[in-house]
This record gives sequence, structure tokens and C-alpha cells, in this order.
Amino acid sequence: MGTIKEAKEFLLLPNKYWASIALAGTVILIGKPIAKNFKGGSRLYDMIGIWVFVITIVAYAILLVSLLLHYWERLMLKLAIRNAIKAVNDMGEDKKIIIRKLYEKQDHVIEFPIANQQVLQLTAMKVLALATSCTPVIDPSDIRWKYTLNPWVITAIESGKIKL
Repeated sequence: MGTIKEAKEFLLLPNKYWASIALAGTVILIGKPIAKNFKGGSRLYDMIGIWVFVITIVAYAILLVSLLLHYWERLMLKLAIRNAIKAVNDMGEDKKIIIRKLYEKQDHVIEFPIANQQVLQLTAMKVLALATSCTPVIDPSDIRWKYTLNPWVITAIESGKIKL
């Protein structure tokens, strides 16, 4: 008897396997008249037909749920980006100046002090990102990190969705 873990692994098969199972089950179910023409085919079909039907319906249901989840995730991503663009457009001029400075640089990278509150807020909003994971410390009282614009911000500025 299978365990719950084995059942979970079976249900989490990749979509291409579920599509194959659904297609094969459909072919078998449609092939009932063909099976009756062969000796013993009708009896075999009567024995396993209900299980093929159940597995085929489960495969189609899993494929449908996967398709709906795929479109739901795409919709949520679009809404998140739309809300982020709205937040960038609604922010104060001091933060927009930082974004403008970064956008005007060819590589979109500038060093800012580690304690710059506007930069920390923009980083928390995922507008900026650290361009490096380590930096040399020359003056301990003025530690600076390299920051860069995230790609979605650059794309939104170029397409005119973000007004600087």
C-alpha cells in the first residue's frame, strides 16, 4: 500500500506527464468500440474502463488547475509591477532625483553612503539593488555601497510609464 508521500509525488508529476496520461486515457476511452472487436477486449475494457476514466479525469483536472495557476501568477505579477510603478510615480522628488541620477549614468551604478535613508527606502521598495556584495572600506565614517536600478525600473522609464 502506498504512503501519502508516494501519492503526493505522483500528483506532483510534471505537466507533460499529466498531458500524456490524459491523452492516453482519452484514446483508450474512445477506443472502446475497437476493443470489443477483439477476443477478450470487451471484458478487459469492462474491468479497467472505470479506472482509466477516473485517472483521465484527474489528469485533466490537474492540467486545468496548472493552467489556471499559471495565468493567476502572470496576473499577480502584472498587478505587482503596475502597483510598483504607481508607487514610484507617487514618491517624493528627493527619491526621484536619486532614480534620475542612476538612470542618467550609462551603467546605472552610483555609490551612495550606507546610511542614506532615501536609498534604503528605494532598496526596500525593490527600485534599487546592491550592485556588489562587498566593498572596500577606505573611511569607516563614510562607508559607501554601489547601487543600481532594477531592470523593471529601467524598462518602465524607457517606455514612459515612470515619469521622472
